[in-house]
Amino acid sequence: QGAYVVQVGTNLVDAPILVNLAKGGETVHAVGPDPLTIITDAPQVKETAPGPGARVNAARPSIYVTFSTLGGKGMDPATLQLIVDGKDVTAQATKTAAFISYFPAADLHEGTIGVQVKGADVAGNTLDFQWTFVISSK
Repeated sequence: QGAYVVQVGTNLVDAPILVNLAKGGETVHAVGPDPLTIITDAPQVKETAPGPGARVNAARPSIYVTFSTLGGKGMDPATLQLIVDGKDVTAQATKTAAFISYFPAADLHEGTIGVQVKGADVAGNTLDFQWTFVISSK
């Protein structure tokens, strides 16, 4: 009866839905067939490659990001976007609920390379993470 407001910071993962109905002195209990998941915590970056501030000597380094989401529910792959050195490379990236990865088709320039990943988890909580690494043949 009535509406309930879920505050930010309230998280339920696979919580059972319990219903109690009382009428005329008798009570009936039921459990919903599907558990309830409410996630309000934003997803986090678990690991990047190359790592933030790393120096690599490969002109075509494998670039990837893995994600950490509450309850392991994962990211929505359709929302993931990867920008490398100012270029949107999402169409060439491999996207799953757990990671996004990209292998450059051409050499990247020496120097600082900026990377940005954006997306949302399956509950709609957003992520926008940026880092840089350095390509140096010396």
